Amino acid sequence: MNVFKTCVLLLSICCLGACKNDIEINAPWQEIPVVYGLLDVNQTTQYIRVQKAYQNAINLTTAEGAQIGDSLFFKDITVKVRNSYSESILTKVDTFSKESGFFASDANFLYRANMSLDPAQTYTLEITSNETGKKYTAQTQLVGKSNISIAANYKFYIRPYLDFNRINFPFQPASNGSVFDILIRFKYKEYPTGNPSAFVEKNIDYLLEKNITSVPASGKTYNPYTRDWIFYIKSNLVANGAVRRELIQVDYVVIAGSKELKDIIDLSKPSAVIVQRKKDYSNINGGLGIFSSRSETVRSNVPFQDDSSKIYLIKDLPNFIY
Repeated sequence: MNVFKTCVLLLSICCLGACKNDIEINAPWQEIPVVYGLLDVNQTTQYIRVQKAYQNAINLTTAEGAQIGDSLFFKDITVKVRNSYSESILTKVDTFSKESGFFASDANFLYRANMSLDPAQTYTLEITSNETGKKYTAQTQLVGKSNISIAANYKFYIRPYLDFNRINFPFQPASNGSVFDILIRFKYKEYPTGNPSAFVEKNIDYLLEKNITSVPASGKTYNPYTRDWIFYIKSNLVANGAVRRELIQVDYVVIAGSKELKDIIDLSKPSAVIVQRKKDYSNINGGLGIFSSRSETVRSNVPFQDDSSKIYLIKDLPNFIY
């Protein structure tokens, strides 16, 4: 029996010695662009973010690698956007600062170009890595402008004793729009007491409906109560004796999103099954992310019926002057 046990022990040692126990911690590096770009027909300047999927070195943690800016951006790429009759080459810029967080914030490179967009055209994004020669592409059909169809003589009429007062907000959806946000934007400026020149502009958006997908071609009209809108504005302001605030204007806004954006929203919704399995969305050939379009249509500076209406809107809002 002792001889048998000894043989088993020796055999086990031989087998263990023959097995390969090496663990491949890092997979082979791959060049993978990560793209976020939404063209907007209402804007003259378009921005596209192009970064790369990073892989930290074997001696670095994931968090340490994320703080190295060079690991997030390509050194040498060419970014183009074209349609059937024109082409724009985007310029690399570091215009907008990035808040500190998990990823490095010492740089925030974007690619920018001034473009006159044609809603009837399909647009192609082409990214060329000049180091590897690889190309990455995506396409989108532009979302057009929505039509905010308030009457030319329409004006806000606000009185505190008319609780049934309603706001009138009719619109017709943008061409190729698949998902919509409808909101009223209250714009104001805030500055330190006694120093009006040091103001900053701020917004409070009153969302009438979000992510709606069924809008008839003839359009839809919203009629929220004025009192509900004013209450919402007030609930989003904090009293602060060190500042003063002034109303700038009120805008009607319709934000229309493409089919790709609708697909992302649909994929992000909770699943009805216990196991929440979700497929990652991307329309970048050879990469990750989204190249698509949106359209933010604004009916700017909706007028008030009279000065009294404007006063009734802001007189109970904290730190507002009129």
